[in-house]
Amino acid sequence: MRRQPEKNLDLYSILGVNKESSLEEIKKAYRKLALKYHPDKNPDESAVQKFHDISLAYQVLSDPEKRRQYDLGGGFNVNENDTNEFSQQQNQIIQELLKAVAEWKKKKRYIALTIILSIFYGFYYLFAGRGFIAGLIQGGSIGLHYAIKDIVKQIPESHQSDATDFLNEMGFSF
Repeated sequence: MRRQPEKNLDLYSILGVNKESSLEEIKKAYRKLALKYHPDKNPDESAVQKFHDISLAYQVLSDPEKRRQYDLGGGFNVNENDTNEFSQQQNQIIQELLKAVAEWKKKKRYIALTIILSIFYGFYYLFAGRGFIAGLIQGGSIGLHYAIKDIVKQIPESHQSDATDFLNEMGFSF
C-alpha cells in the first residue's frame, strides 16, 4: 500500500535522527525508543501509537529504497502486514528481554557479586595506585557484564542474537 506522508508525520523526527544519519544510527535510535515506548513497559495510553509510529519510521528509513522515496517526497510503500510482522517480531524480542530482566531481578546473586567485585577492585586499585573509585567502577562493570550474560541466556535461542545486538546498541558490551 502506497502512503503519502501525513501532514505532520516526519519519520526522521519520530526517531530523533536527521537525513544524514547512518543506518546504524537509525537502528540505535529505533531500539532505544521502542524500549521506552513499548506498551508492556510504558503504561501511558499514547505509548501504543508512539510505538507504532516508531516502528513505521524504522521500517521506512531502514530500507534504502523506501527511504529514498520518502526523501524525494513521494510517499513510501508500506505493506501493513510487513509492519505488523516487523512490530510483532521487535515486540516479542523486547518482551522477552523485559521478562528476562524481571526474572533476573528476583535473583539477588549478581547484585551481591557486583558489590563484592566493586569492593575488591576498589581496594586493589587503591593499593596499585590507580584510585579506589576507579576500582569500584571496574568491579561494577565486571559484575554487570556477568549479569547481562545471564539475562541473555534466559531469552529463547531464536532471539538471543537480536537481544545481544539490542543490548550492545544500548551501550552494554559483553
